[in-house]
Amino acid sequence: MKSVFIFICMVSLFVARPASAANTAGDLALNLAQQLNIAAGTPEEALAALQAQGIIPAGVAVNAPITAAIAQTVSAGLITSGQSPAAAAQVIATSAAAVGVPVNVVVQGAIQAATAVGANVAAVAQAATQ
Repeated sequence: MKSVFIFICMVSLFVARPASAANTAGDLALNLAQQLNIAAGTPEEALAALQAQGIIPAGVAVNAPITAAIAQTVSAGLITSGQSPAAAAQVIATSAAAVGVPVNVVVQGAIQAATAVGANVAAVAQAATQ
């Protein structure tokens, strides 16, 4: 398990991030809303909608940078909303990559959320990196 995480972190060092990506909670929320078919036209609307559904914690600001802790709470929120841990990891990883969040941040958060619910951590790590 530890070697898988180290490998993923090393790979993430070589992953190019889009130059226009903002890596903020608002941008992540807008991309997540699109993936989850939640109507939202702006990052603020998307964040509010996802906060109302308990996917993103209420205290997260639209311009907050995405950290492993935020990735963990979003992953946990996706799991609580009915996604399997692996599906939640894949959804957040896809959205996070689109807005320039480093892969290792998302993987760390997804693994922590999966661990909290007793899920297969290797499967979650694999889903988050596909």
